[in-house]
Amino acid sequence: MARVITQKWVREWKPLDKTVTETTPLFAIPAGWRALSSSVRILIASVTGTQTLSLGDSGDVDRLMKTGDPTITTLGLYDGVTAAGLLVSGGYLYTTATTIDVVYTADGTATVSVVARFTITVRREEP
Repeated sequence: MARVITQKWVREWKPLDKTVTETTPLFAIPAGWRALSSSVRILIASVTGTQTLSLGDSGDVDRLMKTGDPTITTLGLYDGVTAAGLLVSGGYLYTTATTIDVVYTADGTATVSVVARFTITVRREEP
């Protein structure tokens, strides 16, 4: 009988410089693991500007959370259910090892750095 291994991975993040666009690896995901869900909780909101966040990988920068889905000027919990990699039943299977990255797009006007807690649920696929 196949064994199912499901895990929840959590990491807090904030930009190195709130005025500069950056891509930051959050999680290393091995080949054979499936991303099932994603969410972000905005812990400290960026109170000014139009900065955006997305969650994805080198193949699709918003595979797990679409740009603009989290409103980073408002505290709250946002899920990634509208992202392309999570719209299909069963999530997204990674066939090669990669990193899951947060992409922060700055607009140069932020006066407060956003702080966010990202959570993804992953499952190891048995061969």
